[in-house]
Amino acid sequence: MNWPTFVQSLVVLAPGRAPTDDEVRKAMFAAAEDDEEREKFADYDYPRDTLQEVADDAPSATLISFRWEGGYSSAVWFGLIESAGCGLLIQRDDTIPELDFVILACLPTPRRPGALVSYLDECARRLDGSSVPLEIRNYAPDLLPVGVVRDLYAGVNWDINDELSLSDLLDQLDGLAARARVRRWLPADRSLRKAIARLEALRDQDHSEPTYEDRHLLYDLHFALAYEECP
Repeated sequence: MNWPTFVQSLVVLAPGRAPTDDEVRKAMFAAAEDDEEREKFADYDYPRDTLQEVADDAPSATLISFRWEGGYSSAVWFGLIESAGCGLLIQRDDTIPELDFVILACLPTPRRPGALVSYLDECARRLDGSSVPLEIRNYAPDLLPVGVVRDLYAGVNWDINDELSLSDLLDQLDGLAARARVRRWLPADRSLRKAIARLEALRDQDHSEPTYEDRHLLYDLHFALAYEECP
């Protein structure tokens, strides 16, 4: 498949939004490189199945990734496939096939300042119900500054049964290097010294339910520990 043709065709068909299956099918046929490929595309009832088959050949660049570990490692990442100044915002998922290579939006000017921000709510919705990630990597901080990614993280309805451990957070904050890293990524109005004192107070309160403000503090600290920029 000719990826530049596919990208440019979709941006014309569905500018600024997610494409329909019919629009994806039209773009795929426009991007087919020969009759054999057109016949192959015609054999699929759902164009997403074809896209998943050729996804690894897509010239995509990762924007943000979220990684988990447990019984097995898993990751969700959002990226761009670009051509001639336009692009497709996509989701990849290495554990749920139905969510792998989903086109979230067709963007006429993806690298214009702020162009991606309005689509991050959809990225957040796609993470709803997940446990909090162990690693958040931002590969495009020029397009998505830390505050924007923090807002994305804050907009996710993380699994309420996956409570952040006070003891684990305090253990991770035990060291000058970790505290320096956290200071860098905490919101400007957060004092790390006061945050640690509050964690210690909560830890000493047996079975005390954290308040809304306390939960917000825990998530701010977790984000700062998990976040990394990899331009």
